[in-house]
Amino acid sequence: MRARAMDKALAVGDIAVTLPCVKKKGVEAQKATYNSNEEAIEKSRDPSSGFYQKNYLDICTERSREIGQAAQAVPAIHNRNAFPD
Repeated sequence: MRARAMDKALAVGDIAVTLPCVKKKGVEAQKATYNSNEEAIEKSRDPSSGFYQKNYLDICTERSREIGQAAQAVPAIHNRNAFPD
């Protein structure tokens, strides 16, 4: 379900498909265990943003908007899957 949710976000453009490792890092963030919704939001953003700062500084600088969108989309996906209405 997590991979499918990421696939959907990629397909509709919520997350840029051309960002390196974005699906892998997003799914990893979805699989992690969190103690609260707030912790999930905070920590699931880091794989999207912190990863690029550490490993792809040029992409982080040039594509900060897209990375920011991914950093918002990944926690939203987690929230929908972990805490459905």
